[in-house]
Amino acid sequence: MLLGVGQDRPADSAATGAAPIRVRLIAAAPSSAPPRATRPGVNGNAAVTAGSSLQAASAAPQSPLFFAPAMVDKIALPISEPDAGMLAHLRASGLPLRLRIFIDAGGAVVAVEALSVHPDDAQAFDGIAQMLRDTGFTPAMWRGRAVGSFRDVEFQLREQ
Repeated sequence: MLLGVGQDRPADSAATGAAPIRVRLIAAAPSSAPPRATRPGVNGNAAVTAGSSLQAASAAPQSPLFFAPAMVDKIALPISEPDAGMLAHLRASGLPLRLRIFIDAGGAVVAVEALSVHPDDAQAFDGIAQMLRDTGFTPAMWRGRAVGSFRDVEFQLREQ
């Protein structure tokens, strides 16, 4: 389901019986500004960490930094296909949900931040966030060591 940057395709819904879901990794627009590291909840975006619900979050000062994809030698990748069956019961507006996934140096998703989510899609956001937290990742690598990183993705849930 998670594909290379710029690719998109529907996930296999026949195997799970789930509504079609479309996932696209979002490539950063070219910029003269250097990429930078960030923390969950920076810029007032909504974030889901240990609990759930779409609400504004603030970064704790002790939060570790997460490297941007352009800053690492190897980006974090999912170890297996996320379980799209977890989303079968969810209703969604059909609008894209743009999320930022924070993956720690151990490969665990520690936070999911809403970059652009319609208020009617709060339940879908919670379901996707849980699905991502249940998915293991290989951590990003920088100078030969595992580091925390973030990835921007776009999900689109459609009714059958």
